Amino acid sequence: MTRLVHAGTAALALAFLSLIAPSSAAARGECSFSIDFTASPGLTMTPSTGTYTSGGPTGTIICLGTIDGQQITGPGRLGFEGTYGEEDRGNTCAAGTGRGTLTIKVPTRDGVKRLSGHWRFEFLGAAATLTSRFFSGTFTFLPTAGDCLTAPVSSGMALGQGQLRDRAGGS
Repeated sequence: MTRLVHAGTAALALAFLSLIAPSSAAARGECSFSIDFTASPGLTMTPSTGTYTSGGPTGTIICLGTIDGQQITGPGRLGFEGTYGEEDRGNTCAAGTGRGTLTIKVPTRDGVKRLSGHWRFEFLGAAATLTSRFFSGTFTFLPTAGDCLTAPVSSGMALGQGQLRDRAGGS
């Protein structure tokens, strides 16, 4: 039942995000995404460090435009993993940072374009920014397990928008 609720929430979120996508595709890929992930040991109001993962390229990314001169032809996948709280003596539910590896796969007229490399994020409350050499954007974090006060936030969903950059070096 929980998976069904999360799948329904993700579908509704992607439908909403597709409505706010740019009305005309830019030269580079303009994207909306949704992804579930887990964090261990999880976020609380006490500063901590830990790890996070999406469990592979399990998220959905919808892009309009091109990447490295190739027309994007449909929805793709994204995934990430890494550490949080190491740069700033621990994250809390209120604020923090993280880094790791980001992977995006998008279909193009010339085949699937795979982009992978280091990324970094910063958050304040539910709002976050992300940067990598091939993708940058913003996302909103929605906890799906834990409430930060009585139980650590150990999983969540990220809903966001961003832009693919050309010449990412992926294949």
